[in-house]
Amino acid sequence: MHARTSEDDAVYTVEFGIYDVPVNSGDREDKSVLQIPRDEIEKIILSDITLSPVPGNGSDLALKQGENQQPVQSTWSSDVLAEHEMLNQANADALAGKLSGLRIGAVLGTDEKPEYGMDAPELVIGLQYKGGAELEYRLGKRDKENDYVLKASTRPEYFSLPGYTGDALIKRSKREQLVAVVSGSVAESEVSPELIDALPDSGFDESVANGDKEEAAP
Repeated sequence: MHARTSEDDAVYTVEFGIYDVPVNSGDREDKSVLQIPRDEIEKIILSDITLSPVPGNGSDLALKQGENQQPVQSTWSSDVLAEHEMLNQANADALAGKLSGLRIGAVLGTDEKPEYGMDAPELVIGLQYKGGAELEYRLGKRDKENDYVLKASTRPEYFSLPGYTGDALIKRSKREQLVAVVSGSVAESEVSPELIDALPDSGFDESVANGDKEEAAP
């Protein structure tokens, strides 16, 4: 068999059995074409909340790991939290993982079709990379196919996503999944010092969260 690379005019003879060639064109597509390095994410921008990794915490530790080590959970922040609200760190980290590890179902071409649902997308997510580059994902639902169509602002193609992948993205992006409300009577076992530190400066009484009671003045 003869082959050449896209960057080279030279033609080479290679050993390649016909049984090694995928039968379906979809099997030859790069399913990871939309994946991005997780440590390059500077912001995740949703309609009602923006998430940013906290410098010096899990986002930096993840860069120092070996390939065989367990992933370090990032620490995330947001500047739109109301009084007694705090980020659900596990869910914010899970959303970042879903976005960085996206795998497409198939390439649908470059022509938009009404059934792609781009006029009223189920989800719009913005990403900002370190260095300032930005990307927007628009996710439409194809009811007939029971899957989703994803359009990235940086590429001309439309991509299909399996139904379970689209469902997970939509669920993980909901504000109620990302934000928890902390009452002033939460016990120490329910609020760790790290989570208390993550709360906005809104008068949250740490002594109440730790179960301490102020003695009445004589």
